[in-house]
Amino acid sequence: MTEHASSLALEEYRALRATIRERGSLRFLVAALTFPAWTGCLIAVAASAPIPLFALAPLLVLAAGFEVVFAIHVGVERVGRYLQVRYETATDPASPLWETTAMTARMASGGAHALFLPAFLVAAGINWILGLALLIADAAPEEFGGFGTEILLYGGFHVALIARWLTAARFAKNQRTRDLEALSKQLVS
Repeated sequence: MTEHASSLALEEYRALRATIRERGSLRFLVAALTFPAWTGCLIAVAASAPIPLFALAPLLVLAAGFEVVFAIHVGVERVGRYLQVRYETATDPASPLWETTAMTARMASGGAHALFLPAFLVAAGINWILGLALLIADAAPEEFGGFGTEILLYGGFHVALIARWLTAARFAKNQRTRDLEALSKQLVS
């Protein structure tokens, strides 16, 4: 390898490791900001929502926060697999092995969830309960017959969002293996 190619590779490695570090931190920041924003939106809706279905607004905040966390996580993992395929060789003692080691490490049960899924699920449950309370409080006894449609609609949005989150979590769980295979094929050919 020429000295120029070697220095370019070193610079690429450093830049991509910095990308992982920065985006990894950003994922935590987005999650940390999502929950207070959701809480504020939930309180505002509970205090002044003229239409009970406005209780879906806090759910939208949760959905947006999760999607940003998920997108950052997917991107960070993909960069990590690229580094693993491009720069890590177990047979070379001078090779970095950070990504290989990180991929094989297993968290003990009860460890942190990369997508903060348990926190998002709890928040969605709270959102559903409080929104349902708003719907019930707004329903006049004579209107109670048509009330079922609103409950189904409101519940349907929550179920659809939770299904999306669970699908995303399954995708993320197997992403490392899929990306490693795909990048190995691409970079070898």
